[in-house]
Amino acid sequence: MACVASTREYTLDASVSEVLAVVLTGGSLSSPKEVSFAPRERLIARGKDLSTSTTGTPDYWYYTGVDSSGNLKIAFQPVPDDTYTATLQVLDQPSTPGDSDEIALPREFERVLKEGIRFRAYRNEGQIDLATLSYQIFQSGLQLLNARFLGPFAGGSGLKVKTRMKQIDQAPAAADGT
Repeated sequence: MACVASTREYTLDASVSEVLAVVLTGGSLSSPKEVSFAPRERLIARGKDLSTSTTGTPDYWYYTGVDSSGNLKIAFQPVPDDTYTATLQVLDQPSTPGDSDEIALPREFERVLKEGIRFRAYRNEGQIDLATLSYQIFQSGLQLLNARFLGPFAGGSGLKVKTRMKQIDQAPAAADGT
């Protein structure tokens, strides 16, 4: 994927289910650089500028949500100051078997379900920052599903996708500063 100077956010290919690692080459780099993942909220808490005004060689990448088609979106901090080639290690969407009794859910549903599962796992492990991020992505996904699949029927039953998950409170920072 080409990272262009002054462009913060990128929409990933429809086949991408999750990003595992990002490595930058080119631009002002003399050797490949692994870019670390950090949840958006953690970057903000650490005083990182997420606007497009701070540019440089990216140190972090983070999820910004999904587009209207359900494709993942990521952003870099700082915003790239040069043109780089980003090599992403990703998990692809599972292929759907052709002849099966199983009903395949649209990709958007799968992503939202995974994010809800990720939220619960992080919450159960006490990783409040990651749980909060996953919860926000989950809720955003539900809103997109409502708009995309129920929007045409808004005048009908008023059916909405709901969840019993509750907003979690931010836990105090750990003594080790993480």
